[in-house]
Amino acid sequence: MGITPSRRIPPLDAKAKQRFWSKVRKTDGCWFWEGPLRAPNRYGHFSVTFDTPYGRAAGGFAAHRIAYYLANGDTPLDILHSCDEPQCVRPEHLRKGTASDNAQDKVLRGRCRSGKVTPVFKVVNLGRPRTTTLYHGENHHFAKLTDAEVRAMRERYAASPMMTAAALAREFPVTKGQAIKLLTGLSRRQAGGPIAEYIRPSVGQRHPNAKLVPEQVLQLRAKYAEGLATMSALSVEFNIALQTVSNIIRGKIWKHVPVPSNLVIVPGHTKLTNEQAKAIRLRRLQGAMQLPLAKEYGVSLDTIQQVLKHRTHA
Repeated sequence: MGITPSRRIPPLDAKAKQRFWSKVRKTDGCWFWEGPLRAPNRYGHFSVTFDTPYGRAAGGFAAHRIAYYLANGDTPLDILHSCDEPQCVRPEHLRKGTASDNAQDKVLRGRCRSGKVTPVFKVVNLGRPRTTTLYHGENHHFAKLTDAEVRAMRERYAASPMMTAAALAREFPVTKGQAIKLLTGLSRRQAGGPIAEYIRPSVGQRHPNAKLVPEQVLQLRAKYAEGLATMSALSVEFNIALQTVSNIIRGKIWKHVPVPSNLVIVPGHTKLTNEQAKAIRLRRLQGAMQLPLAKEYGVSLDTIQQVLKHRTHA
């Protein structure tokens, strides 16, 4: 495999050639570069100085490209190693090719990490059998779950209608978004297990922060409707926030829980019309108090004050 250069190699003088070969250790097989290495691929690196129309300049090139240039006199875009040794600069082990040849050579040598369309097959290189690896699913280098764990996650979600993707994401080391992809088969479909057609919404008891069950919601609404407890008392009794009690009673949350016919849900604050705003201002001028006006029109005290100051319904 090779490196695509950004520029062609300039002519080298005798001193540069001598300096280059002095950094090479020759063996019966590969000729190893013992000079600087280029991270992270560990190819050899050789610096040269050359003349330009603007004066002397310096540049760095891959060592195996310099070796191929010295032996053949040209510098193709891609130079491949037949020996699969990045630090080898022996001209007999180097050959020119294309970017496609370089990519295919990477796959054949088992260095391709995607591997989604790469079948498992064997090749023989210099008498050594090599087998490529499929780098997807549990074999991918970023995979956090095995196929068995993915199947277990899907089976638990299908078996329990109260199970949520968020709960499974907290149990398994994945994000909620990744858990949804695993459950619906958008990711790791080949792992097996029941595939969910859709993700159940995390409402009511299935919400990760839920503190109540449907029976407690019915009990809370019944107590308030019958006048047995105030919102503050219900907040203490059920160990939830006062705002949560208000939202439950007004039907803003837990909407899916069936409501008995004899249970009246307290409506939320009503919106004032322009005529009602004018009436409020008139009655205030006549001596009416703000708090009774708020209760009569079903709005907050702050809303009455905003109307009187002409900040709304002007």
